[in-house]
Amino acid sequence: MSNADKIHRVIFGTTGCGKTEKAKRIIETYERSITVNTLCEDDFNHGIQFDNFEELKKFWLKTYRNKFRIIYNPEHGDEEKTCSEVEELCGFAYLCGNVALLVEEMNVLFETKRVPATFNKLILAGRKRGVEIIGVAQCTTGFGPKFRSQCKEAYIFHIHEETYIDVLQNLIGRDGAKKLPLLEDYQYLYWTIDNPGTYEIKKDTLPVM
Repeated sequence: MSNADKIHRVIFGTTGCGKTEKAKRIIETYERSITVNTLCEDDFNHGIQFDNFEELKKFWLKTYRNKFRIIYNPEHGDEEKTCSEVEELCGFAYLCGNVALLVEEMNVLFETKRVPATFNKLILAGRKRGVEIIGVAQCTTGFGPKFRSQCKEAYIFHIHEETYIDVLQNLIGRDGAKKLPLLEDYQYLYWTIDNPGTYEIKKDTLPVM
């Protein structure tokens, strides 16, 4: 895949609807990836886990030229500190190139904080460096409109909050927006920029327990 084919993706949905499972399936297709597990959930197990940012950086410096799957769990619970660390990770990703960055619960991470400048840089210029972003959020707001406007694929799971549905109407049309509160677990509307205003309803195979 050339850098011109790199895309940003967004995954929306309420808690427990299947959005994290979808994020896992996408990120596991990459040989070089960084996952920011914002709430330190146990769902992510596709790579090497770090809860200490300094240890993560040491590992990065040794492996950034090779294949790697890094999962960062900011267990210190300080959202402002996590934002600062994410800013560094975005800088690493841009310099390194050819990497996928998954950010879980973007709205929780950025809602009351300034979206890091390096994150915005990745949104607008990361593709030239082969960087793809996968953003996961319960809400359609809280992390600025820039990322949403640059995404070329969206996976939209069950949403019942009217304010969030209204934001998505521009992507999937009024008919698609009406279907969002009716979606079952693991069922989602798939949208791509190649077919604006339209969507497909899909449901992945349920995960093996």
